Amino acid sequence: MDQTPLKDKETRYGNGPFLDHLSLSLDLPSPPRLIRWNTNLIYDCGESIIRLTPNAFRPRDDVLRELHWLRYVGRETRNVVRVLSVPDAPPAQLEFADEHFTVTFLEKIDGTPVSEGQWGPPHFERLGALAGFMHRIGRKYDPPEECDLHHWDRIPEACLAHGLPDDDRNLPDLNRRVFDHMAAMPRREESYGPIHYDIHAGNYLITGKGRIVLFDFENSCRGHHINDIAVALYYAGLHQFSEGSEEFNESFLSSFWNGYENEHAVPHDETDDIPWLLLNRSLIVYGYLLKIWPGARTDEQEGHVQRVERSIVIARSQLEI
Repeated sequence: MDQTPLKDKETRYGNGPFLDHLSLSLDLPSPPRLIRWNTNLIYDCGESIIRLTPNAFRPRDDVLRELHWLRYVGRETRNVVRVLSVPDAPPAQLEFADEHFTVTFLEKIDGTPVSEGQWGPPHFERLGALAGFMHRIGRKYDPPEECDLHHWDRIPEACLAHGLPDDDRNLPDLNRRVFDHMAAMPRREESYGPIHYDIHAGNYLITGKGRIVLFDFENSCRGHHINDIAVALYYAGLHQFSEGSEEFNESFLSSFWNGYENEHAVPHDETDDIPWLLLNRSLIVYGYLLKIWPGARTDEQEGHVQRVERSIVIARSQLEI
């Protein structure tokens, strides 16, 4: 993963020669504005969004897999972002100095982040319906081999927890135990297939009519449906509008299931694995945060790290490991 400090990335990619090169190479009518710069570089271009994916992190062929799946879902629902690139054409490439990026053009969604007033059971039910819908139509997804999604244990995110600190918490060993448990989970046709794998409030917007529009399909892979659900639960519990309690988790899942079962069968026999999957996501997020914030942190960053550390402790205690 790119180790460039986030502030330096903002300076390097948000103005100057790189921005000029981007505008000229893509023949943009006006300079784009950098709006996100963690792993990918996301630019607001007025009528559209441009995403630059570093090839060193995710090869162009993997982006092609993502876009093929996203287009498939987009043909079935308006609840996902539209791809503006030419269908079936190899994604465009951008070179600058020794850096190489895959370019993706996406629609600019006319929506806003979920508000505190919207954050509640009806919203969670709509999220469940969207997840269930994607899992249902995913069962008929039959792409050519070169466009098929990787399995969950082959995507870059699966390696993010490999750099966990080796201290008295024994996190590397814990991560291996969690990974082994997940690898042993049966891959049943009815509950294993394409998943978004990153459903959280930062990856969707709400339109003026209340419609959820989901984006950032970069983590999409073939995985257990219950893992998609556990990830949505994990991030909902960390959201600023949530109290992060066990009662919240139960309330969220109750509403989520109400929407989900209207689209797809709930994998009840796999719900016992949710604590393992929550712990897996905690370890992945913790490893990621330590990579992007390796030194001194702001109070906000430190608070986020501590919340994730607490989530590891809570999930670990539930599993008694």
